[in-house]
Amino acid sequence: FVARLVPNKDPETLIRAAAIVLARYPQAKFVLVGDGPLRVRLQKQANQLGIGHAVQFLGLRYDVPELMRQATLFVRPSTLEGMPLTILEAMASMLPVVATPVGGTPELLKDGVNGYLIPVGDHVALANSITKLLDDPLLAKKMGQSGRELVEASYTWDAVAEQTERVYM
Repeated sequence: FVARLVPNKDPETLIRAAAIVLARYPQAKFVLVGDGPLRVRLQKQANQLGIGHAVQFLGLRYDVPELMRQATLFVRPSTLEGMPLTILEAMASMLPVVATPVGGTPELLKDGVNGYLIPVGDHVALANSITKLLDDPLLAKKMGQSGRELVEASYTWDAVAEQTERVYM
C-alpha cells in the first residue's frame, strides 16, 4: 500500500483484510508506505486485531520503486480516486494489483487480467483477492506481466504526450 493515510485511501479496509489473510498465511507481511492523520489509529487497529507484528508502517519514503520490487502484490482500496499513479507504478514493477473500481482505476485494471477489482469497503473481498494471488504465484506473475505490458504499450511518456496532444487538437 502506497498512499497518504487518509480516509479516502481506505487503509482501514486493508488492515481488516490483513487479519483474514494472516489467519491463512501467518508469515505474510503488510507494508504501508505513506503518512497521514490515520497512522496512529491504524497502528492501534492492527494491534487490537493482534496483527501489529505483521503490519509495517514505513511513513514517507523516497525509495518506492525499490519497495515495489520487493513486494508480492499491490493494494489500493480507495473510496475516491483520480488517475492513481501508484497503480501504474505497481504495474510497471510487474505487481498484480487489487483495487476498487473508483476514478480512473477501471481504465487501468482489468479484473482477472492484471489484478482484481473489489467493491469499495469490502475487506472480505480484498482478503479473498489477496489470498487468491498468494495461493497461485504463477497467476500473480502472469497478472503482473500483463500490467507491465499495459504500461509499456499505453503509458510511456511518449504515449501520454501523444494522447494529451490529441485532446488539444
